[in-house]
Amino acid sequence: MKTKTANKGYELPYPEEFRLHKPFCLECGKEMVYGRPDRKFCCPSCKNRYHNRSESASKRIKLRVQHILEKNYRILLTFLESGIRDVPLSSLTVMGFNPLYFTSSVKQKKCSICMCFDIIYHLTARNVYNMEFVNTLPK
Repeated sequence: MKTKTANKGYELPYPEEFRLHKPFCLECGKEMVYGRPDRKFCCPSCKNRYHNRSESASKRIKLRVQHILEKNYRILLTFLESGIRDVPLSSLTVMGFNPLYFTSSVKQKKCSICMCFDIIYHLTARNVYNMEFVNTLPK
């Protein structure tokens, strides 16, 4: 909404501190001499660079967690394919299994029932047992 001034011209209804203060680009630091006084970036490429950089940290974390989950899945799958359902946790950790990462879990009195994608297993402080596939498809 525009406000009318005494000289019959129009000016933007920004507070006085915005009109006196020249903004600087958050990405490159250049002073912006034109445009809205509350804008944050001098051009679309600076805006894209700024947001891509801020999102890259969360993408790295997501990729790292996904990599750990996939590695856990491959390790559990090798035992399931060979018919082994009970394994000491120390053997799994030597292979690179990380027991802190799973896709879901339910805590019980003596163990936790964990899932890594479609593999369900019981986890204690020393063992992983009752490994099996979960039937997710309706028959």
